[in-house]
Amino acid sequence: MNLRESINKLNYSDLCRVRGWVKEAIIRKLDEEKVSVWMVCDEDLNYACYPIDQHGKAVEKMAELALKHAESEKDMPITLMVQERKIEESELQDFYALNESA
Repeated sequence: MNLRESINKLNYSDLCRVRGWVKEAIIRKLDEEKVSVWMVCDEDLNYACYPIDQHGKAVEKMAELALKHAESEKDMPITLMVQERKIEESELQDFYALNESA
């Protein structure tokens, strides 16, 4: 069951309680320290994430992904890029995990 389905099953009282918890969680996220990283991505997906001092590795990963795409015989164009992003410190490890799957 996904989150939306779970929420739809809650009664009014529980929805009001959850609304307060969600509001508090959003405030905590907005107040959280942000960290700059290099994100290897296209227009829709993030493929890899590197610390701000590893720009060279991010560019190498982008080139590797471009080569894989070119060798895949797909006729669809791809636009890869390396962008600086600011992400919440608590989510950093989740983004670095992209490197293992890319």
